[in-house]
Amino acid sequence: MKTAEALADSMKAKLGQIASQLSSLTKYLVNAKLDHKSGALDESALRIARESIEPSLRPLIAERNDLTAAVKSLETVLPARVSMS
Repeated sequence: MKTAEALADSMKAKLGQIASQLSSLTKYLVNAKLDHKSGALDESALRIARESIEPSLRPLIAERNDLTAAVKSLETVLPARVSMS
């Protein structure tokens, strides 16, 4: 049972890290787009920002989705007293 609880805790921690990374990258990208609209960032700088951020978002989103599915699957196997929420 300790192993299952440790796995659950580890998965929740990883989901938290991924959520934080996604939030930071998304905020950075939104701010870059807003700066571009206001004229504070030129087209070239916006393109560089997008090219550096967007490739990182896709694998993080996929990892979050995979981990979320794994957590849901684990919840069906774990005893009720081990909550994934």
